[in-house]
Amino acid sequence: MGLLIKERLMMFFRGSPSSYIIATHRTALANGLDVTLDELEAHHLCGGDPGNVITQLLKARDAGFELDWERACAIELATKGSHESLELAVDQAIHPGSHIFEQTLGNDRPWNVAIVLLYRIELSRYVGGAEIDVLEERIRHALEESYSSWRSTFEAAPPKELWENEVMSKELDSGTRLRLLGCRIVEL
Repeated sequence: MGLLIKERLMMFFRGSPSSYIIATHRTALANGLDVTLDELEAHHLCGGDPGNVITQLLKARDAGFELDWERACAIELATKGSHESLELAVDQAIHPGSHIFEQTLGNDRPWNVAIVLLYRIELSRYVGGAEIDVLEERIRHALEESYSSWRSTFEAAPPKELWENEVMSKELDSGTRLRLLGCRIVEL
């Protein structure tokens, strides 16, 4: 009995869509992805869509992002049944996002600012990584600390570039699913 017939028969007994999995395997191989039939079927049996994972792997690779089979499967399964998805994660990794929030620094000489963050989803930290609210809170805390220490040094607020460099140098995005690409502080 040929290997392909044996594989189809075994997939049938396990309740897997053999034609779909074999077609997905061919697509993966034709595009240079090293994924086995067993890996594709295992992902299907876990409740995932192996065809979607292959599509997103190719999309990420074409955009110049590293995403491996295991990470892609983990993202797809972790986001199943939520408002998130592997496709959304890959899209957010390819296209940077922005987030804006306001903050008042200091009490005796208050300084009102808007902070504009430019970020990209980091696929290697997507599952289990904290979201934008954690990054915002870290930045708020860092700015408060800096403002307190600089208050005696500067008559007015320090140069915005100094603040922006301070935020970028502290690696406040560690442990989050985001990579901070830029920070702009605007006085209100």
